[in-house]
Formats: sequence, C-alpha cells, structure tokens
Amino acid sequence: MAEFWIHGPIEVPCTRKRVSRIISKEDRASFWCDNDSVAMKKGCYIFAFRAGRGTKPVYVGKATKSFRQEIFTHHKLSLYHSAFADQERGAPVMFFVCLDYAKKPNRKAIRQVEIFLIGVAREANKDLLNVQHNQQTQWVIRVACSPKTQPI
Repeated sequence: MAEFWIHGPIEVPCTRKRVSRIISKEDRASFWCDNDSVAMKKGCYIFAFRAGRGTKPVYVGKATKSFRQEIFTHHKLSLYHSAFADQERGAPVMFFVCLDYAKKPNRKAIRQVEIFLIGVAREANKDLLNVQHNQQTQWVIRVACSPKTQPI
C-alpha cells in the first residue's frame, strides 16, 4: 500500500509588480533554498492562496520526476500568474503530498491521489485551473431514511 505525507502550507515567495504579483527566478531559488527537503520527492502538490482563516486551492498537480523539476515549469508559472491576476489578497502557499517509497515510485498511486485531490479542491473552488480530471461527478449516493433510522 502506498503512503503519502503532507508538508505545508509552505509560503511561496513572490514579487509584487505594478498590476499583479509574479514568482520570479529569484523567488523560486529562495523557495528551494528554504525547502530543499521536499525538492527531490515525488507525489502531488496544491498551489493555493491563504487569506484570513481559510485556504483556497487554485491548481493541483502531480510530480513523478521531482517537485523541483515540475512545480515551477513555464506552463505552471503561467497558471499561477493568471491566478495572481484574479486574486486580490492572500499569500500564495504550496502543499506537498509526498509519496513515501523505497525504490521505484508508484505512479498509479500518485495519479489516483491527484484525481482525488482535484475533486476535493473543486468542491472548495469551482474555478480550479485544472483541465484534466476536473469534471463534475455524474453520480451521487443518497441514503433512504425511514422514521426509525438516522442518516449516516
């Protein structure tokens, strides 16, 4: 059985520009300098904004190579930067859901966790930036209750 461990929320440094914020090359270097312990791990990650008491997920991804190689690619940065344009307040944070493995990473388990996390994140933010696996489920389970039974 695959086991995952959660690290975060970890604040993502960003640079404020005239109109919005960006995650610059220096910000990324600073992030990895402070979080080297998760850089080479594999698993899933959630980019979110923390404001007040809550956290709003924006994008869920998976890293089957390493987090360092995958979370700040050009494509991901463009998604994060578009989220900055829509988000007036809140600190950007990253959650890492790290796979615990000895030899070879379990890619199937990482994919299953990613699909699950996208579903949970979609419940918290209907404007989630994920394209894949971001469809509304087409089924529901209802509990039929008689006067003598209580819902679960």
